[in-house]
Amino acid sequence: MMKHRGVQAFGFLGRYRLIDFALSNMSNSGITEFQVYMPAEMRSTIQHVGTGKHYNINSK
Repeated sequence: MMKHRGVQAFGFLGRYRLIDFALSNMSNSGITEFQVYMPAEMRSTIQHVGTGKHYNINSK
């Protein structure tokens, strides 16, 4: 599975992805901007994170 999906895209409890935990921790700590670095373009992760509105974060 790692050939097609990054670790951040793996599901957890059928609802969350591993990247959700890091993003929600940053949001709860008051971080308002972030960048996600990936070894390749991971379309599913980019779509999942989106604009960051769900996490109250500006991801521009």
